[in-house]
Amino acid sequence: MKLPRYVKPLPKIFNKLSFKGYTLIFFKIIFLRREIFDNLKSNNPTTQNISILKHEEVHLQRAGKLQALKYLFPKIHLQEELITYKEQFKFLKENNETYNLENVAKHLPGLNYQSAKKIITKIWNEA
Repeated sequence: MKLPRYVKPLPKIFNKLSFKGYTLIFFKIIFLRREIFDNLKSNNPTTQNISILKHEEVHLQRAGKLQALKYLFPKIHLQEELITYKEQFKFLKENNETYNLENVAKHLPGLNYQSAKKIITKIWNEA
């Protein structure tokens, strides 16, 4: 798959820093973990990895000059994540795929697991 110029592999330094995420957006560039990036560049990328890219593209489209401030305000960060997950989930459902909602619930900002599981399940069902 041909990737847009704003999609790059995550720099190797993040491997040494035990970076836990799949992606990073910095200066309007989406950095993906090497295995995701390589898969997307292949002739047969997985639907799951395409959905991760779509999730990050929604973040990029919504990014403004104050985008970094969302991390200072958990409610704003949560709202942004829910918006991007909804778009990701729509794509997955269109392609008859599922997603690990438990993993998402463990990492949603500002919520305990039970609340996050309830919300992310609702987002999945509405997508």
